[in-house]
Amino acid sequence: MPTRHKSLFQLNVIESDPTITFVISCHLLTEHLMVRCLSSVGVKTGNKSGFSDIITECEKRGVLSVDLCDVLRIFNSLRNRYAHDLKYRIKPKEINVLLKAINAMDRPFAIYKVRASKKHMYGLLSCLTGHMELITLKHEKKIGG
Repeated sequence: MPTRHKSLFQLNVIESDPTITFVISCHLLTEHLMVRCLSSVGVKTGNKSGFSDIITECEKRGVLSVDLCDVLRIFNSLRNRYAHDLKYRIKPKEINVLLKAINAMDRPFAIYKVRASKKHMYGLLSCLTGHMELITLKHEKKIGG
């Protein structure tokens, strides 16, 4: 009987590390929220605007703070590693870069004083996405404060 080999689809999609799905989903949602923030101040982004361009526009318009934009750029860089390397596995030092940027914010949305791990990255990205949603709702005047 011939040996059965797993297809690339099976190896890289079905059996892949679920972290890639989490990171890319958080990235897509964050981009959507930034576009909504810009829309709330009358700025329309084109379909060809990339994440980096949208961050720059948010920063330029004062929709997002400079330090949050710095965090988003680091997140974008992290997401790019996942998006362009099927075998990519995050390293603790890369999570620490994101963690340091968050902790350096004037008003950090999450504070972790522990050694970085993939589990903590899930928490950081969950907090980042939740923070972006709150900012978006404030800009859209759906909540107060």
